[in-house]
Amino acid sequence: MLIIKKVKEYEQAVKSGKSFYMDSNDLLDVYDYYIDNQRELDAAACLHKALLLHPKNEDVLVAYAICLRSLDKRVEAINVIKSVENQSHPDVLLFYGENELSKANLDGAEGFFNAIPHDEQPYQWRMQYDIAQIYFDYGYYQKANEWLDKCDDSKNPEYRQVQELRAKICFTLGQYAQAEQLINKSIDANPYDETSWLLLSDVQLMTEQYGKALESIEYVLAFNTKSKQAIRNKLFALLYNSYKSEDFVKTFDYYKSLPEGIITDSTLLCELADKMISFDKVRDAEKVIISALPFAPVGSAERINLLCNYVNILVEKGELKNTKQILQSASINSLNYQKLMNDYIIHLLWKGYTEEALADLKEIIESDSYNYHFAGKYIKHLIKYSCFESARFFWEHCFKGYKSIDIEYVLPLAFVARELKSTMYSDIIEYGGDPINVNRWFYSFSATDPNDFTNSFYCYEYFKAIYSADNWEDVTKCAKNEVKSWKIQS
Repeated sequence: MLIIKKVKEYEQAVKSGKSFYMDSNDLLDVYDYYIDNQRELDAAACLHKALLLHPKNEDVLVAYAICLRSLDKRVEAINVIKSVENQSHPDVLLFYGENELSKANLDGAEGFFNAIPHDEQPYQWRMQYDIAQIYFDYGYYQKANEWLDKCDDSKNPEYRQVQELRAKICFTLGQYAQAEQLINKSIDANPYDETSWLLLSDVQLMTEQYGKALESIEYVLAFNTKSKQAIRNKLFALLYNSYKSEDFVKTFDYYKSLPEGIITDSTLLCELADKMISFDKVRDAEKVIISALPFAPVGSAERINLLCNYVNILVEKGELKNTKQILQSASINSLNYQKLMNDYIIHLLWKGYTEEALADLKEIIESDSYNYHFAGKYIKHLIKYSCFESARFFWEHCFKGYKSIDIEYVLPLAFVARELKSTMYSDIIEYGGDPINVNRWFYSFSATDPNDFTNSFYCYEYFKAIYSADNWEDVTKCAKNEVKSWKIQS
C-alpha cells in the first residue's frame, strides 16, 4: 500500500470519529510521514493511537522512546526501551548505543553496536549507515567513517546516502575539495536528489564560488520551491556575489520578493541590513532588522549590531523615545555600554540633537565606571560640531586626567584647551608633542578635511603656524607664555 494511501485511510478513519483498527506497521508509516512533513501534532496523535492499539509492539515502543528522547525526556525514554520484551532487538541495541555515546562512553556504545545481530543485505547496510549517522551527530567523525566503510558498496541501494554523509564529514572538517568530489559522486548516483545539490551549494559558498552556488541552488529550487535552506543560500550567494560589482539591486529585490519570516539566519540578515543602510535603503533595512531580531541570540555580536543599526534608524526618523533603552538591552557590560553610548551620542551630535547628546554625555561621565578611552572621541566630535559649551562642560569633568586618553586625541584636546583658555593648555601641548607620542599618531595619519581640528596631524601643523614656530619645542615655549598672559589678565 502506498504511503499516501495509508495516510488517507488513517485520516478518514480519524475523521469518522469511530473506533478503528490499523496494523502497527501501517500506523508507524503514517507517523513517519507526518514527522518527515513536520506535522508534529498529527504525528503525536498517530503515535498515541499506535500505543493504544499495540501497547507491547516492539517497533511502536521503540518509536515512542525515540520520540521521548527528542523531547529531552531521556530517563522516560530509557524506561520505555527497558520495557521492550526482546532486548536483543536491533533498534533497542541501537538506542542503548546512542545513549552511551551521549555520555561520551565510546567503548560502551561500540559494545552495543557490535552486539546487533547480523542481518541479510541490504538491511545490514542500513543498520551500519544508521550507526555511522549517530557517530556523526555526536561529532565522532573517525568512527562514523569506519562504519561507513562497512556499507560503502555500489550494490547498496543507499550508496548515494553513504557518499553524502562522507561529504558532510569532510565539509564539517573543512576538507572542501574532497567534500565536493564526494557530493558529485552522490549526484551522479541520483541527479534528482535535492539534498546533494543543497550540500554542494554549501561547499561552493564556503569556497566563495558564488556563481556556481547559484546554479546548484536553482536545481534545488526546481525540485522544491519552498526549501528554506535553498532560499537562504540563494540570498547569501546573491549578496556576496554582488560585492564584486557593487550592484546589490538583485539581492535587495530578491529579499523583498520572499515571504516574510522565511529567512532566519540572523548573521546573514545583519549583513544584508548593513548593506541596505550603506545604500540608503533605510526603510528596507528597518524591516530586515525587525525580522532578524527574534533569531539573534541575546548578547550575540549580531544582535548588538542589529540593535545599534535600529537605534540609528530611529534617530534618523527623530524617534528618540526608546533609543537609550534599546541600547541598554544591547549592552553586555559597562565598557560595552559606554562604547555603544559613545557611538549613539556622536550620532545625536551629527543629527543636531545637541541637548539630548549633552544630557546623555553627562550621565555617562558621572558614572563610577567611566572609561577615559572614550574621552578623546567625545571631545573631537564636540569640537567638530562647534559645541564649545558642551566641550567646556566635558573639559571640567574629564580632562584633568588628559594623560589617560588615547594619544591621537591629545592635540585636538589642546585646541579646545586654548579656546577655553585653560591653564593646562601648555601642559597638554608639551605632552602631545613628545616625540614618542607624535610618532604614534603621525604614521597612522590619514588625510582629512584640512579645517578639521579633530585631526591630530592638522593640529600639529596648526600650532606651529600660529606661533610661527619651526619645531615643537618653540611651540611649547609659546604656549607657556600664552598661559602666563591668561593668568595675568585674570
